[in-house]
Amino acid sequence: FRRIKPSVLLIIETELWPNTLHTVARFGIPIIVVNGRLSEKSLDNYRKLNALIRPALTHITCLLSVHQQDAQRFESLGVAKEKIWVTGSLKYDITLDPALPSQAGHLREQLGNHRA
Repeated sequence: FRRIKPSVLLIIETELWPNTLHTVARFGIPIIVVNGRLSEKSLDNYRKLNALIRPALTHITCLLSVHQQDAQRFESLGVAKEKIWVTGSLKYDITLDPALPSQAGHLREQLGNHRA
């Protein structure tokens, strides 16, 4: 951390490691969980480690959850409600501009139909 000096830790989906969260927080680096999901089964597993996970989750700066149920589960584990936003899925809840296929075709023509 001293060499790389990251400005933020982005966790995609939910791979929460207490030691990592504690270490990153000790260096004053914001922790953002993106596309956060938490199933009932995972919630039950985290609850078994409550004494370890609850303090670690207090270090999360911002948590963007997929569904309201995920947000509620994270809150029940100790993430402060004001740090949680329900944003939907960054993978699936997107709207593509209808002009995109046409623009892609035009770009292919400009590039001579070459593929990278």
